[in-house]
Amino acid sequence: MNPFISSEKKEVKEKRPKTITLKDRTTVSLRLLTIGDLGKLCRMLWSLTDKTRVFFHDFVVLNFSTFLSNYFKFLLRLLLNSLEYRRHGSYFLGVIALNNHKKVIGFVYLGIKSYGFFAYANYGIVVHDDYQGKGLGDVLTSHILEYGKKLELNKITLTVLTANEKAIQLYKKYGFVIEGLHKRTDVWKDKVFDVYYMALHLK
Repeated sequence: MNPFISSEKKEVKEKRPKTITLKDRTTVSLRLLTIGDLGKLCRMLWSLTDKTRVFFHDFVVLNFSTFLSNYFKFLLRLLLNSLEYRRHGSYFLGVIALNNHKKVIGFVYLGIKSYGFFAYANYGIVVHDDYQGKGLGDVLTSHILEYGKKLELNKITLTVLTANEKAIQLYKKYGFVIEGLHKRTDVWKDKVFDVYYMALHLK
């Protein structure tokens, strides 16, 4: 039986943060997202440049209003985890990366949906501008996929702009394959982009 939908397992737990060293010798820690982290996460999203936001606008924080809006979106997802898990097979699993000053510098998540014997997840990731190119996206992806395997997910999907070549290569490294091209389906600041649909089949 899929452990994610087992009545005996109500949430994913992590014993302790995982410490890793990036390419530039910077040390960061990875741990599951908790309610206490939401303010730090939204501040990180607020500090992103438009160069990064064009590739990640699942949760856009541009001002105080959108800060509050996304804060409560995350809060609702975390509060509903147990209830959704038991009744509808839904789960929001987030992992954050923190630097030595305890600031959130990266975030990756799985939005999981289970239909009895079949469970899949949507994947999303963002790395702060100051930490891009240092291997943090690679580390976060590896970490969240380990959870996906432990939860015995059948499939993980994502969408990525066709222009985001570095991200596409990263996803291919972990076994994602391009399964579709959606022409002119993503919009950001009056610009329209083509998007690849990619999937990782775990079973």
